[in-house]
Amino acid sequence: MDHAARGRLLIVDDETEIRSTLAEYFGAVGYAVETAADAAEGLEKLSLGVDIVLSDIKMPGESGIDFLQHARRVNPGVGVFLITGFPTLDTMIDAKQFGAVALFRKPLKLAELDARLRTFLTSEGRCGEPAGPGNGSGGAGSPAGEGP
Repeated sequence: MDHAARGRLLIVDDETEIRSTLAEYFGAVGYAVETAADAAEGLEKLSLGVDIVLSDIKMPGESGIDFLQHARRVNPGVGVFLITGFPTLDTMIDAKQFGAVALFRKPLKLAELDARLRTFLTSEGRCGEPAGPGNGSGGAGSPAGEGP
């Protein structure tokens, strides 16, 4: 399968095992995958022309929310999906306020996450507009406990 067929995906997570697992899965289903171990490396790799970013929120140094804010300024059209093992109301509010497409709680359901990424790539969300409260399960406007 052409690895750019589904889109160019940047995975930003400080946990090597999670980063590797996500890269392997999304590469196998057709994404061209780049990885970064922290927000600073992720910002450097945004210039590679990615369509979607999947970023952890809790990382050493800058958080995923900080990364989201920088990413939206550098590349307003990129879809940023956030993942966390520790969802809070403040995190959900920040994710929505700063333009995350969706927020997913770990452990991730990879097939459902893939479906959500594909929906983004083929919808009006691809134009860089964050999805609203009715954006489907796991969205930034939805409780993180409901959905993937």
